[in-house]
Amino acid sequence: MRRLLDTNVVLYLLGGRLTEPLPAGAYFVSVITRMELLSYPALDSRSEKQIRDFLGDVVVIGLTEDVEERRAIATARASEDARRDRGCHRARFWGGTSDQ
Repeated sequence: MRRLLDTNVVLYLLGGRLTEPLPAGAYFVSVITRMELLSYPALDSRSEKQIRDFLGDVVVIGLTEDVEERRAIATARASEDARRDRGCHRARFWGGTSDQ
């Protein structure tokens, strides 16, 4: 299975803070994630090497419309799941009133 990792997942992975290991598969990061990882203000040489080693093991993909849309859909689903888990109701895009 192929998976696109966002910056936070990569940071948790590199920091050893994932609650479960990533499943086997092919992993990708966007060029935006690459830029975010390498632009951290307090990045020391050891951390930069760790990030660069990681980036050498995954495919860094440019942003295409398809990638943008897949990420937007995944983010929206995750946000909706988080709201549901907290008992929140989704606000409508138009008008700002809740669904319920």
